[in-house]
Amino acid sequence: LLGMKAILYTLFMCIDLLVFFIMYELVLIPIFLLITRYGSKYKYYIPRVEAGIRIMIYTIVGSLFMLVAIAYLY
Repeated sequence: LLGMKAILYTLFMCIDLLVFFIMYELVLIPIFLLITRYGSKYKYYIPRVEAGIRIMIYTIVGSLFMLVAIAYLY
């Protein structure tokens, strides 16, 4: 959680759009770990991993639009 906090601070304090995008993508790693570790009340590991992969896919697909917009601005 401390690493996620540091990444989020950098994300919201950065000036450059490319650094913003990189930090935005780095936030996915702790989010994935939190979801797969504590994301469900079930004892089974499969639904938590599936939920983690789904949120990663949705976020990465959404961030591709942001990457195209950043490339267009540069």
